[in-house]
Amino acid sequence: MSDEEFIKEFNFVKDITESWKFPPENSSVALVVYADWAKTIPLNPDDNSFSVQLNEMEARTRVESKYRRMDLALTEAAGNFSGHSLQQQLVVLITAGRQFSGTEKDDDHDFLVSATEVLSSKNIKVVIVPVGLETDFRQLGLIVKRPQSLYPLDSFDDMTPDAAQNIASNIIKTIGKIISNHFLRSIFLFM
Repeated sequence: MSDEEFIKEFNFVKDITESWKFPPENSSVALVVYADWAKTIPLNPDDNSFSVQLNEMEARTRVESKYRRMDLALTEAAGNFSGHSLQQQLVVLITAGRQFSGTEKDDDHDFLVSATEVLSSKNIKVVIVPVGLETDFRQLGLIVKRPQSLYPLDSFDDMTPDAAQNIASNIIKTIGKIISNHFLRSIFLFM
């Protein structure tokens, strides 16, 4: 992923969260940056340490990463949820490729199924934004079972504010109405 694509993806995430218009006290958002590892960064674009961490993670993925481990990102995201009963829990996976762990192909299948089972056991909703032509919809079908949970984009150029607003609106419709005293805790996963 180029620097330009990374910036487009980050701005797309910000646009989605801003489209939800939840008061800060009723929502929380974090990012999980992943490659052949996964790390959570609380989303706070106004905090200087957030920018520093995000830039470090982006540089690390470019220099060190050989693999794309969506399963590690999903597991990392699941570990960030408390399971509070008044809280809608959502993971938004943005991916421009397929799971690749460097092991046998069947292992990638098993890794994704295992990570998905962890999310399901915690009642965490998952939606996926596949970007480009290199995504593997068979793999993504292991993570989400409903086509309404997929929001494909042709390229990073399609990550516009209008697309973000449309996807944000459809995500809310998909996960159900959220009344004012409920919380939305969401985590965006991206490489």
